[in-house]
Amino acid sequence: MFDTDIYGIFGKYVFDLGRNGLQNPAEPKFTVTGGYSRIDFSNPASGGFAPGHSTIGGYEIGPILSTNGSTGSGIVNYAFTGGDRFVDISFITGKYQHDAQWSFAVGYYRYDQKSYGLGVNSIPGIVAPGYSKTPCSSSTYINCAGAEQVVSFRIDYDWTKNFRIYAGVAYSQISGGFAFSYLNTSEYNPTVGMRFTF
Repeated sequence: MFDTDIYGIFGKYVFDLGRNGLQNPAEPKFTVTGGYSRIDFSNPASGGFAPGHSTIGGYEIGPILSTNGSTGSGIVNYAFTGGDRFVDISFITGKYQHDAQWSFAVGYYRYDQKSYGLGVNSIPGIVAPGYSKTPCSSSTYINCAGAEQVVSFRIDYDWTKNFRIYAGVAYSQISGGFAFSYLNTSEYNPTVGMRFTF
């Protein structure tokens, strides 16, 4: 369990390439969007929940065994002891609308985090082998600094007003704490499809 605080800024600008007004779908235009946000994950200010707490659907959280074999609390309320987790998210995209049917889009997205939770293993009775006690940037521990980057490209063709065909590909890569326990740290994701709207 944790508390979160988030803030960000986002923007969009449309270039009228056809010079005949943005409301005409047949006119070419280029749209740029971008933004930045930060999420702060911290230990719950209320102290968190304990075994016996009733949650959604009436499910009651019970005790579990912790990593050292002793009875745990059932809920982790201390994951950010010794440092909050700050995740910085940024992106920029561009979309070229050629005419009323063809459009092309590209995007770049990035997540960054610094080391966090360096005091978890200092809590009496807690053994967290996935947590480092010192700042780090490798994939050995989940709380190391790390990053994720994604680049994407997409083509859309509006066959009719209600029927669209699209194709695209995205490439993603992770490093540091984001890559903890991953077998592969990069991949390509192609997609082809169609969409019919009423």
